Amino acid sequence: MDKRGRLANMDKINANILHDHYQNVFNRAVNINLTVLEEIEQNLEVNELQDELPSQEKINAATSQMKNNKAPGISGFMTDMIIKST
Repeated sequence: MDKRGRLANMDKINANILHDHYQNVFNRAVNINLTVLEEIEQNLEVNELQDELPSQEKINAATSQMKNNKAPGISGFMTDMIIKST
């Protein structure tokens, strides 16, 4: 149904209703309290480990578990490219 309570029985009307709905969902103003992040306990051991570069052995172990012909992730690199570069 549209905002006036009328039945949406055509694709174009349905598309407009969905468009308006998602415009409201994804563009609403939200108040975020960033000070909450300061309350999260930090695990310093993990953070220190992240400062170290992985060994070639660890890289080889990780790439051996990757599957070929997969879609690229956020980095944009395909697994095939990563496997061939190691």
